[in-house]
Amino acid sequence: MSSRVSTITIDGSYSTGLSLEDSISDKVKLCVEILEKAIVFEEEGMAFSQERARNAPSTLGRNLFNSLAKDEADPEGFDGFDGNAMLDGG
Repeated sequence: MSSRVSTITIDGSYSTGLSLEDSISDKVKLCVEILEKAIVFEEEGMAFSQERARNAPSTLGRNLFNSLAKDEADPEGFDGFDGNAMLDGG
């Protein structure tokens, strides 16, 4: 069982009174919520880029949005921006 901790800091603010275990648990929950939102954001970004690529009126536009969709699908594989690759279709 965890014990409650109450603290007044140097700047005069007051802690939540949660135990260390409760505080860590709340922080983990918050991190999970943030990650879930980030995943949805990435998926929506990829879907948007794919849709824009399908409807782009030019090769440059298609290449740009296909590149963005690829980066959304594999953000660790992002090697940086190479404008020439988009111009030549790569």
